[in-house]
Amino acid sequence: MTDAAKRDYSKDVTSEYAANLTFDEAMVMARSGFLVQRAVWNRNCYVVWASLGKFVATDTSTGTLVPFPVFHSVTGDFMPWIPRGDDLEAKDYSAHNRQTYEARIALPPMVRVQDQD
Repeated sequence: MTDAAKRDYSKDVTSEYAANLTFDEAMVMARSGFLVQRAVWNRNCYVVWASLGKFVATDTSTGTLVPFPVFHSVTGDFMPWIPRGDDLEAKDYSAHNRQTYEARIALPPMVRVQDQD
């Protein structure tokens, strides 16, 4: 079991964790509902964890989305996040609950994957 798996951050979602977290610790925090940032990113950029949902593509494909990390870019766009090698090795992540982050910067509405009819 990794150190990140041993730490339980989900019990106190009202706290702000601004520690130097590893990638594993940051993803545990994101899965628990925190916004995750790296020190080297623009302050408007962060990662959140998208929840389950269904989708219908423009062709004949349909399916169910599994939970995945979503990156909020400096332009305000949301996109699936595929971490680079330096992101995986970094130890400069911080995790913030939504209330403490909103106090520092205006946030867009929460990311929600919605069912398509």
